Amino acid sequence: MKFIKFHFPIIFLIFICSISLSIGQTYPGTMISILGGTFIMGNNNPPPMFNDQDPEHSVTIEDFQ
Repeated sequence: MKFIKFHFPIIFLIFICSISLSIGQTYPGTMISILGGTFIMGNNNPPPMFNDQDPEHSVTIEDFQ
């Protein structure tokens, strides 16, 4: 019972503050264009952080929005 009396108001206050911050946010209705191009992706330096990082290879993407 002591846990609820102490922690509930704190949790409730954090919850209310997070809701009030997200209500005031607005997001633009337009998207931006991303220019395509070619870049190097991967890692040739041992040891690789993840198995999908090596070897280095060239990646090309088209423009997108």
